[in-house]
Amino acid sequence: MRNRKIRKEKEREKNTVVPASAAVLAVVAAASTAAVVVAVTVVVAVTVVVVVVVVVVAVAVVVAVVVVVVHVVVTPLKAAAWKSEWMEYNGFHDEKLSKLSYWKKRYKDKNKVFEWFLDPDEILEPLLNNIGPIAGKTSMPLQCLDIGCGLSDLSLHLMTQSDQPMSVTLVDFVPDALQFQLRRIIECQQEMQVAPGSIQHLVCADTIHLPFRDGSFDVVVDKGTMDALLKDKIHGHFKATLMTSEVLRLLAPGGRYLQVSDEDPDSRLLLLERFILKSSFSQPIKEENKQNNSDERNCQGQLPKNYNLSSWKFKTITSKSGSEYFLYWVENLQL
Repeated sequence: MRNRKIRKEKEREKNTVVPASAAVLAVVAAASTAAVVVAVTVVVAVTVVVVVVVVVVAVAVVVAVVVVVVHVVVTPLKAAAWKSEWMEYNGFHDEKLSKLSYWKKRYKDKNKVFEWFLDPDEILEPLLNNIGPIAGKTSMPLQCLDIGCGLSDLSLHLMTQSDQPMSVTLVDFVPDALQFQLRRIIECQQEMQVAPGSIQHLVCADTIHLPFRDGSFDVVVDKGTMDALLKDKIHGHFKATLMTSEVLRLLAPGGRYLQVSDEDPDSRLLLLERFILKSSFSQPIKEENKQNNSDERNCQGQLPKNYNLSSWKFKTITSKSGSEYFLYWVENLQL
């Protein structure tokens, strides 16, 4: 009996231990599953965060690259294109400015005023200050030559602002420019009040071969024309010398040559003095021709004998945009 009782108790203990072990295992299994789920969740979360960070970094890198490309490549290209277009419009391209073909193309079918360097209202006062002493010496209409007039309204403004009658001759080597000036005269004759006796003449001619008699003009105005000639890297100085000789030949005693330029006086004054000193010359020069763009011809020019000039003077003029330009002038002191 006792042995049987002992066996039953052992079996009871055994049956009690087994359920307890199963519960522990179940708890352990559940804990392990929970740990795995947590671990997987953490891994997934970390992966998502890493992916997001990588994507954000990649986007930031792409944006940075685009910004760099825009600033380093696109913006300069756009700026260069804009500058080129601006210079094309304002006539600042080197070499082209000295070519007849460029100006023919530039002026073809144009119906809008174009002012190079300065607007008339920015230059009128110093011009009239130079013209005043000449006008005071005669009661006759002042003979004025606008050399290389282009599409500028400068001569019209001179005529309206001058107290004395002016006979203004506009010269350009492009017929379209003169046709434009003729239209402007017709358009403005009703609007603009000029001194009685004032008149304009239009002449198509090259500035280095002007078809006028010696001493024909009291005033010669050159607004950027010499600057255009000097753009010719081969013949620029020669052409400018010829033009200077022609202009000074045309100045009447007491007359003045007025030149507007953007070139600094340190350079321009030396050039002007040099051009005057070269009073005679003869050498071949290539000029553009409608039929043959490489037509060669000999050009000669010579200042009148006993010519007496004052020294060159200049005045600095600041434009509305803040740029500096210069008015140069010289007087024929010959009596």
